Amino acid sequence: MKNINMNNESYLDVYTFVGHMRDLAFKALKIEDTVPFTIGLDMKKGIYGSTVAAEDKPNEMNVRYVEININQTMEDMIETIFHETRHIYQYQTYKRYMLSRHRRDIKRTKQRTFMQYWMQPIEIGARLYARYAMKKYKRQIDNIVQQYKDKVLDLKLY
Repeated sequence: MKNINMNNESYLDVYTFVGHMRDLAFKALKIEDTVPFTIGLDMKKGIYGSTVAAEDKPNEMNVRYVEININQTMEDMIETIFHETRHIYQYQTYKRYMLSRHRRDIKRTKQRTFMQYWMQPIEIGARLYARYAMKKYKRQIDNIVQQYKDKVLDLKLY
């Protein structure tokens, strides 16, 4: 059931599904923010999600939005939502580190390799957390998936 290819689903259904999973992920990490999640229809192949942050003030970093790639399976999408939500938590909890990392990335002239990206502590932490959350919240996830399958999820527009 979780192997549903989400790019074959309607945009509104996917958006609603992502909204419910986002709410669960926010609740799990006690995030009270209202960071919007969008559905990426033309994201590069191999990119499942993206947390877009920007420096608002000289010493402040905020997450603007999260983009979730529609071209993945439901299970991958759930894991991506937990992964990207963990990044929101990281930005809120480790503000100084995330701000310095953001400034360093802006100054870089050379593109990072995939392995350099993959081995960053924040990426390792987000991947580990997502796997952990998938197990810990399995019952709640399965409930949302079943409601999605039965087409009874409340519409989420925000």
